[in-house]
Amino acid sequence: MKWRTIGIKICAALLPMTLVMGCANNNRSSESNDVKVFSTASQLKFPSNFQWGTASSAYQTEGAWDQDGRGYTIWDELTQKDFLAQGQTGNVADDTYDLYDQDVKLMAAAGIKAYRFSIAWARIYPTGFPFEINTTTGQPVYDASGNVIPVAPNMAGIMYYNSLINDLIANGIQPIATLYHWDMPIDLYGAGAFNNRLAVQMFGAYAQTVFLAFGDRVTQWITLNEPNPYATYVEGLLTVLSKEAAEGKTLNQELVDATIKDTPAEEYIGLQMTFLHNYLLSHATAVQIYHQLEAAKKIAPGKIGIAAEVIVAKSASSSEADIAATKLWNEAANDLIFLPIAQGVYPQDVISRLQALGYNFSIGQQQLQDDLAFMKQQGTDFIGVNYYTRPTITAMQNKNTFPINGNLYSGPLFSTAYYYTTPQDRESANGPYDPQGFYDSLMYIKSVFPDTPILVTENGASYGGTDDALTDTKQVHDTMRIRFLDGHVKALWQAMHDGANVTGYTVWSPLDNFEWFSGYKKRFGMIYVDYENGLQRYPKDSYYWYKNVISNNGVSNP
Repeated sequence: MKWRTIGIKICAALLPMTLVMGCANNNRSSESNDVKVFSTASQLKFPSNFQWGTASSAYQTEGAWDQDGRGYTIWDELTQKDFLAQGQTGNVADDTYDLYDQDVKLMAAAGIKAYRFSIAWARIYPTGFPFEINTTTGQPVYDASGNVIPVAPNMAGIMYYNSLINDLIANGIQPIATLYHWDMPIDLYGAGAFNNRLAVQMFGAYAQTVFLAFGDRVTQWITLNEPNPYATYVEGLLTVLSKEAAEGKTLNQELVDATIKDTPAEEYIGLQMTFLHNYLLSHATAVQIYHQLEAAKKIAPGKIGIAAEVIVAKSASSSEADIAATKLWNEAANDLIFLPIAQGVYPQDVISRLQALGYNFSIGQQQLQDDLAFMKQQGTDFIGVNYYTRPTITAMQNKNTFPINGNLYSGPLFSTAYYYTTPQDRESANGPYDPQGFYDSLMYIKSVFPDTPILVTENGASYGGTDDALTDTKQVHDTMRIRFLDGHVKALWQAMHDGANVTGYTVWSPLDNFEWFSGYKKRFGMIYVDYENGLQRYPKDSYYWYKNVISNNGVSNP
């Protein structure tokens, strides 16, 4: 999961794609955003091998930030210096580093079949460097045979994930491991992170270490989480903040908020074109290494994919201007990520507009074309879809005078505005309830990757207030979350009925956790974590609802 409410502001401003949906009703309710299910059955059943799962990430849950050799990360830096999250940190989080066994038991008791978690790069290589680097030149050190000199991995980190993986398997839960979910080791960040092309080689070496350590048991892998939001929102924001710090401004929450509000979306995307390109190149590199190890029978046969936020925005009207603005938004949000993998190209309209603003890739045209051909050649075994909500898009000239009946969340993306108009009582902390957008997004992936399986890698909501309040009897009656999940599972069923090859669905998240820029204010878990009283866990009503869904392998209709 991510920052959500703030994130959709920039991330949306940075993101978009080719299908302009949002007017694609298919006889579905545009008022409620629910998807009409074309079935008279009382139960919407899923395939017998369908994976019902949950998802989390390392920094948001593990804690133990300075234990057993774990390295320092960008999120340690950002939170401990109070730049973000209002002074809250992931130092302890849910302490799944020490308490994972009880969490695995809770998941097993609900019948959960798969658990997506991320491996903290800094637990495997504390500095992020899997081979020796010359501190003067910043380049790898080679031995007499011309090979890089490997750095030994941190065995305490290997042992932790071995224990977690073994415990999951012993409890009948299939591990789905994400190689990287935003927690960049600080030394690697200082060396340029993915803006430095050397990071592609580093990521590949790190991935190979992890594959060899766990690939005998883990057969489902995710290379990277959400390329566009991470590259543009997180790294783009950090880049802009670094520029402001160099100008003498004091980094604090006030500056972060002002930066988010005032920086044009194009700047975030443009500054991170190289970063995003190398991020996608890292995915392709890891896919190649994985299948080479698989072919050499050094790991068990499996599948490897990428998890990306998929948001098919809808147009505010049927006007030519609004439809054009929506098309451009969707190209920047989705085609920018998926076309390189599927077709070996970037969306030309978006790239041309960015280049007209002075932003370019930091490589030559031939290298760019070679990289894109490599991305297409390696492809992906499946697409992981992260979906929470979607915006409404319209053309605009002046965001300060643009009349809307709702909430304006962003500045311009090439003179595009996006906003929410769903009634407040249906909105979660991450935006409006919109299963129709989920359906549209799944069908978009089907159109770009007709034969590639889809795994829903994140879907969830946080409503706050009474919906996530712990009662005196230690219960949480999260009726709005249940409504959200139920509506989205029905939309998923309909998308599968209409041809989307979806193999599984993972809820974000099993536990309440550290929600990036929001700290612990937003709760997305199906299990309540009492941060004031020893991190006690209390299953919410949604936990029991999900248990029933899994037991029945489907949801009630209607």
